[in-house]
Amino acid sequence: MDLRMLECFVAVAEELHFGRAAARLHLSQPPLSRRIRALEEELGAALLARTSRRVELTPAGAALLEEARELLRGARSAAERVRRVARGEEGGLRVGFVTPAMDGPLPRVLRAFAELLPGVRLELMEMGTLEQLEALRTGRLDAGYARLAGAGLAAGTGMTAGMTATAQEAPDAGSAPTRAAAVSGDCAVAFGAPGAASGSRALPEGPDGAPLRAVLLLREDYVLALPSGHRLAARGRVDLAELDGEPLVGYPRGQGPVLHDAVFAALAKAGARPAVAQEVRTKRTALALVAAGAGLALVPRSSAEAFGRGVVVRPLGPGLPRLDIHLLHRAASVAAPLPGPLDRLAELTRAHALVRGGA
Repeated sequence: MDLRMLECFVAVAEELHFGRAAARLHLSQPPLSRRIRALEEELGAALLARTSRRVELTPAGAALLEEARELLRGARSAAERVRRVARGEEGGLRVGFVTPAMDGPLPRVLRAFAELLPGVRLELMEMGTLEQLEALRTGRLDAGYARLAGAGLAAGTGMTAGMTATAQEAPDAGSAPTRAAAVSGDCAVAFGAPGAASGSRALPEGPDGAPLRAVLLLREDYVLALPSGHRLAARGRVDLAELDGEPLVGYPRGQGPVLHDAVFAALAKAGARPAVAQEVRTKRTALALVAAGAGLALVPRSSAEAFGRGVVVRPLGPGLPRLDIHLLHRAASVAAPLPGPLDRLAELTRAHALVRGGA
């Protein structure tokens, strides 16, 4: 018993006429009659009572009609779902993100994705950059919005001068040290231990052997957040040297040593040695402390604008590294006949990318 047999039976059972059923199925009547007889023989029961004038369902036929309709509905539903998945219109993606991405264009990307592919569920996970890289390598994530620093942080990572970014996060406690680098815009992402030979290449880090690709989501400068009554609030722009001796709400070095060292090196080069008043783990906590008068904070522009309560934001003079956030994902298979959800997410990331401030 196959689906075609059941389709023939349902057509005859609903039409109660072999000629009309054959026309409905685009068959001639003899093949239709043969399939009905074969089905009856396989089941060992008469399904239709035939006379010269009419066709009627037997009790066995009436019982089969209900089951056959349900089987055919299920088969059609399964076939359509397979087609939707093949077209990238259904399924799920596990996507990591760093918190500043949500202060930037990421919510617009997620909204557009939900409107374009309502059948694809996004499982969003807030994770640090290196945690995302490891999850991408092992297949626990399909994509991630990771925070990458500007060209000034690439020095000493074992990457060539052409590489323009490196991970801003520290390794998890107990994990092997890792470095990452990516070319600005769409690019391959290379991974390697510190001290690796110079040069960049796309390494097959994903579980399927595919290299990671990077698509720029957000590029902007860090700004100075300060209480509304602070003396520097009246300035149009604040040079780094003017932060000398000021109380600074900062972040533990262990949370991101590359970025931490780059920021304090830039301050020292400008002749500024601010006093660290508090150390916190998130930008929003830092901004809340600024609003409370606990000190000043260096934060991404989008994070400062999203906070907005009792905080004055001023651009800074040159010297600090820039903030880059990229979508990282495995390269799509060349065998894929149609763009999948990852391709759509990358397209929407490009469409909603925000670049301001730094070059």
